Amino acid sequence: MEQDDLSRLWARLWQNWRFRPIFVIGLVLAAIGALKLIGLGPTPVPAPAQIPSDYATPAALQELQQAADTGDADAQFLLASLYRDGDGVASDPAKAFELAVKSAGQGNANGEWLLGVLYKNGEGTESNMELAAQNFEAAAEQGDPWSQAMLGGFYMNGTGVTQDKANAYKWLSLAASQGNAAAKSFLSVVKDTFTPEEIDEGARGAQSIREKIGSLDEE
Repeated sequence: MEQDDLSRLWARLWQNWRFRPIFVIGLVLAAIGALKLIGLGPTPVPAPAQIPSDYATPAALQELQQAADTGDADAQFLLASLYRDGDGVASDPAKAFELAVKSAGQGNANGEWLLGVLYKNGEGTESNMELAAQNFEAAAEQGDPWSQAMLGGFYMNGTGVTQDKANAYKWLSLAASQGNAAAKSFLSVVKDTFTPEEIDEGARGAQSIREKIGSLDEE
């Protein structure tokens, strides 16, 4: 179970009061290793969530399914997470992908992040780094720090996008400013590879995103 995924899931569940009595899990923070982001060896991304089996009861799953069927984007994201990992339901990557598409299609940042993960890893669909980058960027523009960190790594390496170190600095610095440990570690590894011009351009881009979003949960 990835600890950072639990923190993401906890925040989303707590925001949606209907699911608070059903899913109660502790908030635990952790980070993806910096070297995974810069592409040394395999580059797995964290699974969206794993809900302990004692909380994935039939009644809870039924309520979650009903909410997803009515178009609730948060419920679609959460149910997609369960189907991806086989928590309380049989693992079904194709179903996870279908639900993530629906959630992301409504502009849900968590759904966009998950869809990016599925496209990146080729889960429930063919691997497509371009579509992964597009979904990470959509979530990143809404302020999601994990998507920002992944997108920064994509721009640094030219994965699914044209390599652009100014954009890499923009997204990594935004994620780091929100306390994302992976982005902080990654920046500490690659900081000397940026030119002053790339840093300046990236900083201006980051400020533009801040102004567009209005507020970020920055340290």
